[in-house]
Amino acid sequence: MDITIVHISDIHVGKINFIPGKLKLAISEINSLNPDLVVLSGDITMFGFENEYKKARDYVDRFENRVLAIPGNHDARYMGHIYFEKFFGKRNWIEKISNDLAIIGIDSSIPDLDEGTAGRGKEKWLDRELWIGN
Repeated sequence: MDITIVHISDIHVGKINFIPGKLKLAISEINSLNPDLVVLSGDITMFGFENEYKKARDYVDRFENRVLAIPGNHDARYMGHIYFEKFFGKRNWIEKISNDLAIIGIDSSIPDLDEGTAGRGKEKWLDRELWIGN
């Protein structure tokens, strides 16, 4: 079974030099590939503001296929970790794609810091989730 996955990151909706037309073009190009899945891995927003998340969600809704998102450090600023869940769902997830493939999203961001870490808590979560899944 062939599966096509497209990865995109760092769209930074809200950045001062954000160019909507470029993101729209990228979305159009990705849609033309007709992937099975789009993975959006972090820095979806510039500052994690709710209005940035709303705009980002509007763009992401233009993808014609399924999208899985995980936050980046920019997304965890100014209460952004809460807004992420409002607009995109869980910040840690395991998505079984087929019997042989799972995509794992782990939020390593720390609210209001540029640094991140998965840490032991996430390691335990992953161990538990993978054990339950088998």
